[in-house]
This record gives sequence, C-alpha cells and structure tokens, in this order.
Amino acid sequence: MFYGANCLQIFIYLVNYPNDKMTLRALVAAVWAADTVHQILGTIGIWQYLVSNFGNYVFDQETHVPMLLAVIFLVIVSAMAQLFLTHKIWHLSGRLWIFPAFLIPAVIAQLVIDFSKCNRRTVYRSP
Repeated sequence: MFYGANCLQIFIYLVNYPNDKMTLRALVAAVWAADTVHQILGTIGIWQYLVSNFGNYVFDQETHVPMLLAVIFLVIVSAMAQLFLTHKIWHLSGRLWIFPAFLIPAVIAQLVIDFSKCNRRTVYRSP
C-alpha cells in the first residue's frame, strides 16, 4: 500500500513539474529505483520466512540474503531522503551552515551504524 502511494507521488511529481532540474529528477528516479528494489527484496524475504519455510524454526533464526539486502536498500533510501531534506533546509535558511553542520554528520553516523549492524549479522544462503 505504501509503495503504491510512493509510485503515485512520483507520477504526480513527474506530470506536474516537468521543468525541474535534471539532477532533481535523477534523484527522484534513484529513490524510486532503490525503493522498488527494497520492496522486491522484502517481498522475497517475507515469502521465504512465511511461506516457503513455514514451521522451519532453524530458518527463522537465521538472516538470509534478501532480507539483508532489503535493509541495505532501506538505509540507502533513507540517507538520500535525509540528505535532500538537509539541502532544502540549508537553501531555505539563507545558506546558513549551522543546520547542515549538525544534520550531515547525523546522516553519516546513521549510515555507519546501520551498515555495521548489517555487517555483524550472519548471512546464510537460501536453499
């Protein structure tokens, strides 16, 4: 449901703002592509946990590649959105560097923490 709302927002954006800069349109396309990959991998992972391996408690306690990659793409989408918001705050504040000075390190810290959590998980290949 949320993915459909996201696709609708992107469609409305592309129809209503055809003259935006190409970099902004490329960012929208990159966020949409990464979110699409996240949704596909999440669906595959949930299918493996809830349908293919229903009742397999050993499988449930392991981290598998589709779910791990879904989390990685979620982190990427989140970072792109937060950095864009930081850019807009910087632009609307009259280009004061006080806000990005706090927000950019917070986004980078989130990336590092989330990727380190993904790195510590044991990954098992799906049968």
